[in-house]
Amino acid sequence: VHELCDEEFLELFSQRKPPSWGHETKLRAIWLLLRLEGRRQGGTSRVFKKLQQAEAGMHHITESYFWIQMVSYGGASMGDTAECFAEFIRHDSCKQLLDPGLILKHYSDGGLAEGVAEFRLPDIKPMPNVVAK
Repeated sequence: VHELCDEEFLELFSQRKPPSWGHETKLRAIWLLLRLEGRRQGGTSRVFKKLQQAEAGMHHITESYFWIQMVSYGGASMGDTAECFAEFIRHDSCKQLLDPGLILKHYSDGGLAEGVAEFRLPDIKPMPNVVAK
């Protein structure tokens, strides 16, 4: 995933041709799209829509929202100073995002199962929250 520069990765993602698709790829796409779209004035909705298009039938609404929120929180926690995804994900406040099991600290299996087609709030632990700039 890191062989491509962020601009090349984003271009391939927008063409629905990412080099692979997995957890870290999804985080990278979210981080780059949030930088491009922002969170205000419909930015989150546009990021969400692009993820939905990329994942097609595998799209999980609650999981996508969770990771958008966690990437936003990680960026805010570090002061949004990262110049590239590799720098962002290596930061102490963001390393935990690489663990796909992090979502299970917030959602039960049942809560996630109910959140495939519509958003569900966490049923174990609330998500951390930040105010968008």
